[in-house]
Amino acid sequence: MEIKQANQINIKDAVRLSAEVFNSSFLKESIMKEEQFSYKNIRLLYEGKKLVSMACVLPRHIYIDGVTVKAAGIAGVATAPDERGKGYAAIITRDALEYIEKERYALTYLNPYKTSYYKQFGYSPVMFPFKVIDLPDKLKIQHGYFIKRIDPMKKSDIKAMAQIHAAFCADKTGPVARSINTWILGCKYIEKEGKSEGIGISPAYIAYKGRKACGYLLIGPVNHIELNSLKISELCYLPGHEESVNALAEQAFKYIKQKGLNKIYYDSGEGIEIEGSRNPVKKEVKTYITPKYIRMYRSGNFQELKKVIIPLVIKRLKKNGIKGVFDIKRTKKNMPGNVSFYHGKKVIAQADEGTLMKMMLGIKYKTSGNSEIIKTAFPMLKPLYMDFDFL
Repeated sequence: MEIKQANQINIKDAVRLSAEVFNSSFLKESIMKEEQFSYKNIRLLYEGKKLVSMACVLPRHIYIDGVTVKAAGIAGVATAPDERGKGYAAIITRDALEYIEKERYALTYLNPYKTSYYKQFGYSPVMFPFKVIDLPDKLKIQHGYFIKRIDPMKKSDIKAMAQIHAAFCADKTGPVARSINTWILGCKYIEKEGKSEGIGISPAYIAYKGRKACGYLLIGPVNHIELNSLKISELCYLPGHEESVNALAEQAFKYIKQKGLNKIYYDSGEGIEIEGSRNPVKKEVKTYITPKYIRMYRSGNFQELKKVIIPLVIKRLKKNGIKGVFDIKRTKKNMPGNVSFYHGKKVIAQADEGTLMKMMLGIKYKTSGNSEIIKTAFPMLKPLYMDFDFL
């Protein structure tokens, strides 16, 4: 048994295995064409000359309080059908995590098919708050904004999206984002596969006030694609153009009406509030968030994560008149970890690593010894959910 990184020769084995397992050419047509693609990010497990399992590490970034953090997703974990049940997926996943730590990615995430399986590797499920918009009997026309569909091949549309995205994310926290160019690749891939939609891929709309692009919106299917539910997967706008949100939502209503649906979901956070939205009922929560499809997070390289988190915490403490040194230490037990929070030499709180992820990503949390210092250091941040991945 041998673990290898991909190269120009053995990548052909990976393409064949990926296509066999997923019935899809996403590895060749999308991942391998990304700007940040590197052969070493494709991890391969061989038994003799046979490729038995593989995993793809996807370089991405995450915003934490407006700071860009180097992150990595794990996707495309595939084991040859006749080699399953031998623990190969676990071996290649551990290798991917060791590689992520070595490459100094602060955070890592994945969209699992089974959350219980990935808990053994230290991943914890994170459920982001979301809301529902029911299709109104009559669509309320929003005055002052012109809405058009974004053409992923049109440079002016892409440039406008990038500028709006950067301005909107400047002071927020979000799970994951990727480059606009990668989104374009996704659009091409979806079209080549003969599909009309992919998570966070299409369609997309942009709002104009006169000639000024002020906001944009992406629509994609909810993870339970077979239920044919739709979500607003990304929504950004320029400061002072909050009303463009409702104008864009009105366009989304038109789209879901064409699809024969009567509601649309969206992940809500500070600064994202669509008129007429409501909290979900229990049945909708089960539709939208399930144990099989929820996103999971863990630290990648913990020291790199500390370099981001500690300065942000100290900044918050100083602002509130709290002096002293703040630190975070992680006790690693196999893959999962426990985290201790220090003020000076004193431990003021403890939590598991999953709770730390919630604290950073703006989700409600509970810790033992939840002192005022912790409450000051980790209030609800400004969550911005960008489901900018379709894998």
